[in-house]
Amino acid sequence: MPSNIPKRATPEDYNGLFRRLLPRGVIWAAQRGTRFARVLLGLAAAPAREHNRALDVIDFEMLPSTATETLEAWERNLGLPDPCAPIPTTISERQAIAAARYVASGGQTAAYYIEVAAALGFTIIVNETPYEAFRVGRNTVGQPLGRQEAIFYVQIQAPAAMTADERAHLECLFGRIKPAHIVFEYSYVL
Repeated sequence: MPSNIPKRATPEDYNGLFRRLLPRGVIWAAQRGTRFARVLLGLAAAPAREHNRALDVIDFEMLPSTATETLEAWERNLGLPDPCAPIPTTISERQAIAAARYVASGGQTAAYYIEVAAALGFTIIVNETPYEAFRVGRNTVGQPLGRQEAIFYVQIQAPAAMTADERAHLECLFGRIKPAHIVFEYSYVL
């Protein structure tokens, strides 16, 4: 075990520390079995307990996947519960959702949105250029001019078999994670 990993403490560990902190002299000698030695050992129990408690907090509360006592704080900081998803009922579900949100990297690519939909169990197609604005040098006279903001429209094609709740969940989630300038148009045709 590497030496830089803190180990669990016992009252005897803190008792030894307390003994080393005592002034020198006959009156402060705390031989085992004396009343003074028992007082020092009794005083050492509390810092040993707090030491071990701190290690537990570091080990279990540091990440949302294992947090229980700080799970509400993790959820609050991560914007959970998600208004686009059903509310989880168990601690393990809450931990899994918080952990997924914590490690989510986000993105603006078609692959990212396909991955998010796949995590929900859906197969989608993302068409990034359903409309195209008129461009000099590329388009010719007589072609529709279109609108400049058309370059920010993205078409999402999803399965026609999706229920209304599934569609609402997908649209809500995509609406929350997409960049503000992008407009999604949904087509349920697959």
